[in-house]
Amino acid sequence: MLGDSEYISLKIIIVSIGIFLLFSLNNCTTDKNGTIKQSLGAIKQEAIANKKSIDSSSIQIQSEIAKIDTLILLLNLNKDYQKVCDMSLDLLNVGVGPYLENVAIKNIIKTDDIKLIKDFEKKESITDLYDSYKSIQDFDILSRNYFQNNYATHLKNNLNKVCNGIKNNSAYEKELFINKLEYYKKMSENRILHYQYCIVQIEDYLFYLNKLKKTK
Repeated sequence: MLGDSEYISLKIIIVSIGIFLLFSLNNCTTDKNGTIKQSLGAIKQEAIANKKSIDSSSIQIQSEIAKIDTLILLLNLNKDYQKVCDMSLDLLNVGVGPYLENVAIKNIIKTDDIKLIKDFEKKESITDLYDSYKSIQDFDILSRNYFQNNYATHLKNNLNKVCNGIKNNSAYEKELFINKLEYYKKMSENRILHYQYCIVQIEDYLFYLNKLKKTK
């Protein structure tokens, strides 16, 4: 059996270990909360920067759609094939889409730190924002693949026909090129829809943050 002095020493050791573990746990929780706070601040700055980038890309794509409409009109009217040639080549500059900053939001999702956020609405808005970023990136990849495999390839193989006037070729060839342009336009319009949805998610997230700030 343990003597009184040994029993007291053992209790002191156990209590000391308990205090140490509690202190370590508190420090760990404090550090984690600090990290999450920094991540949320970074996610906000990413969202602000991404909104500007998406707006800029949307303007570029709207300009491409206007060019496509002009091209289709000129082709249907069988006129100004030099302009048709120039604009067709200009549309090869499809762009890569918006540059999205997503390091902070990707990190909080992938590390499961988002589970530590107790506010369900805030947690859900971050998840929705992350999904909308991914949706833009996935659809931009799909658009570029279509563009490379269809419009760009078709123009490369038929550039002389386009620049010399499709009116001198068969109606089928003209219609085929118009169909490529129509589908190019549809893909571009769908890109803008994805961008607009993402803008809504960003604005909702920023609005929610401002609402939280006012209630504090």
